[in-house]
Amino acid sequence: MKTKKEMNELRRAEIAANIKKARESKGLSKAETARCAKMRYTTYDSYERGDREPNIDMVQLIANALNVNWWELMGYKGWLVKIEYHT
Repeated sequence: MKTKKEMNELRRAEIAANIKKARESKGLSKAETARCAKMRYTTYDSYERGDREPNIDMVQLIANALNVNWWELMGYKGWLVKIEYHT
């Protein structure tokens, strides 16, 4: 069984990987993405490297900059979000 710390590290790594994948699919650099998200490069870079976990507001800024849904960056599956919106 994984510890809470291990689970947090896994979640942070998954979010980081999702952010990087979305950015690369749009053909943007880290600097361009940070600028579009209206945040410092160092802040954005720490999220994409998995050094820090972004709060939901930061995830939304990054999602808007990349023109993707926030739940994709968080690793949520679309059907889970649809159920949430329909209940």
